[in-house]
Amino acid sequence: MSRRTTALVPGKARRENLFSGFGPVVIGLIVLSLVSNVLVLTGPLFMMQVYDRVLNSRSVPTLVALTIIVAVLFAFYGVIDALRLRISNRLGDALDERIRPSLFHAGLAGSLRSRLRHDPVADGDAVHAFITNGSALAFLDLPWALVYICVVFVLHSTIGWVALACIAVQLALMLLNELVSARAVRSTRTQRDQRRLASENGRQGVEEATAMGMIEMIESRWEESTRQLRASEATTTDQTTAIGATGRAATLFSQSLVLASGAYFVILDEMSPGSIIAATVTTARAIAIISQVVGRWRSFQETRDASRRIAEVLALPANEPPTTQLPAPSRSFTVEDASLLSTDRSRVLLRNIDLTLPTGSVLGVLGAAGAGKSTLAQVCVGVRLLTSGRVLLDGAEICQYGDRLGTQIGYVPQRIELFDGTVAANIARFSPTASSAQIITAARQAGVHEAILSLPAGYDTIITQRGTELSGGQRQLVALARALYGNPFLLVLDEPDASLDNRGESALHQALRALRSTEHVVVIVTHRPSLLPLTTHILMLQEGRQVLFGPREKTLKAALEVIDR
Repeated sequence: MSRRTTALVPGKARRENLFSGFGPVVIGLIVLSLVSNVLVLTGPLFMMQVYDRVLNSRSVPTLVALTIIVAVLFAFYGVIDALRLRISNRLGDALDERIRPSLFHAGLAGSLRSRLRHDPVADGDAVHAFITNGSALAFLDLPWALVYICVVFVLHSTIGWVALACIAVQLALMLLNELVSARAVRSTRTQRDQRRLASENGRQGVEEATAMGMIEMIESRWEESTRQLRASEATTTDQTTAIGATGRAATLFSQSLVLASGAYFVILDEMSPGSIIAATVTTARAIAIISQVVGRWRSFQETRDASRRIAEVLALPANEPPTTQLPAPSRSFTVEDASLLSTDRSRVLLRNIDLTLPTGSVLGVLGAAGAGKSTLAQVCVGVRLLTSGRVLLDGAEICQYGDRLGTQIGYVPQRIELFDGTVAANIARFSPTASSAQIITAARQAGVHEAILSLPAGYDTIITQRGTELSGGQRQLVALARALYGNPFLLVLDEPDASLDNRGESALHQALRALRSTEHVVVIVTHRPSLLPLTTHILMLQEGRQVLFGPREKTLKAALEVIDR
């Protein structure tokens, strides 16, 4: 089997390991957490000194000195705590800065193949939020709960066991939360993704739905997905709320139990009153850490799953940019023994397509609906990855052109998508170096210059993604101008006349006649015989197979006979 052709979007940078280079920052956070949690012991120790020393000695100077020391230590604690939160925020921002382009690229590339079940960018946002909203610090403090229990053991071993039992109850509740809510959390996430897709489908098809009276059906489907989502959210919330309420009640009782145990040992003269307060406050701090982790457990579950999916995305092989820059193609375009299977590999979409077109060729691709015409167009421009075979420009696989490939290809897909911005920016492919002369030249070649001038602000007219400020024919011609911008070598046009009126068709025919006499290769997917006289070659597809290919003069009659059948 031949080597695979090109990636979905060529020339992306290498993905880096998720946390590589952040080791010193993480170590710094661990050190700051150590200092912060040690300083937390200032409160219990101060209380013990006040109850056991100051009240017994009635020494005001000692009280004042202890208070000053405590004030300084707590001020230092405030600075340390603010600093580690600030560093945590910067770590989240730096990590997001590193992985965001790769995740966005993964979302774009995945949308070429199929609907993604999960949004990689949303996964990145979840990880970013977990690091920056204090949740990560809560888990970083978790080991200190046991340190605080050790302090309680120092004060009195029996109370230490009581405190440890309280901690064990909290940990058991956390484990129960994991076991009970894990499935519900996954179900909620799936329902949320389905609701998002239902909403996107509704917005994208609103024109067709309005025209054909389907709005009520779309709203009904969206409402059903919303009801399923809310039911799943309610189940998850009920489960986590019940466990959370149990945990809060256990926390309050734990503090009372430690206090009662301490009072008992004071009665037996095994502890001082100050030790009771110190043990109670220290235990409360340990339990607070556990409670904080329990309260953020749902966020942790979602972040853990998001991190796993991000790791899978970052582990995908990156498209290495070529080290040698090839010259712009100028001689030929070849599809060599190209075959393509569906995503689930259950169907053959293309089978053994073989063709070579020299400069100046215009290929007309014919075939019934479902024959594979649009799929072949996507293969030609590199947005579909072949199962076997190659796509070549001047004998080099198109992936070898790296970032320059986009400048050598013009593409008008069957479904026209324009982006938010001016008409000029859309034609110029949003290039920051585009000149007005290049934009106007492309518009004139597409025969849309006069139509653009009639718009309210001409080339500076703002259009939205769906191009609602333009008619269907104008959108098609603007897309053709975008394809022609920069004088690309290969032009692939999928049903370029689908929305054109007579005037638009005339402009398209004129553009194609001009291209036929220049150093370009044009591939036209069409079902209209009116475009066939403009072609030099004809390719006929049937169920993904190449049944006819050759010069128009030799193949046109046979192709029309196949169509008439």
